[in-house]
Amino acid sequence: MVADGGREERFVIQWPQDRVALEAESGMVQAGAAVALAANGVVSASVEVFRLRDIAGNVVGLASRSTSSRMLAGEGNVQGSDWILLVPSRGALFLTQRNGPDVAPRPHPARAGLVPAADDSAGFWSRGSRQRITAAATGGHGGRILRGTDEFEGLQGSFEETWDLEEIDADGITRGRITLATRLAAALCCVS
Repeated sequence: MVADGGREERFVIQWPQDRVALEAESGMVQAGAAVALAANGVVSASVEVFRLRDIAGNVVGLASRSTSSRMLAGEGNVQGSDWILLVPSRGALFLTQRNGPDVAPRPHPARAGLVPAADDSAGFWSRGSRQRITAAATGGHGGRILRGTDEFEGLQGSFEETWDLEEIDADGITRGRITLATRLAAALCCVS
């Protein structure tokens, strides 16, 4: 339960079946089903699009995830992700987060995109079958709800992104689930 009449809602993505194929254009690199932006051989961002499901497994919309490097004062270059969740009958949610240090960008021989990506190599899973992508924050979730539209308008809150590995096949291809757990409440407004 979320204080002040808020609510927690979970959205789910199954990979690889929920991934929507994208086509790379000039200045972009095709990285599996993801598209990466590259300049002088250095990848600066990647984008993926997925079908979005409710907790019961019903497809309810689309989600896009962009991952990029960001400069933070006093911390240097860190990796972050932004999500747009589009639920046609309800509206859209715009989310942002700093990714945890265990999923920082690293070279990947199979594709040019930043990692993590939902079809990452089996080696990514050597630390366990559940990975929290969102950097931990004191007192709760680490990601922030930036804004919403329609049903989600005027709400604020936080979210957490986790990945659960379900299978690694004989060819090293992974299958699993991304869960976005959102905590939403009405934005408090002060009159001065």
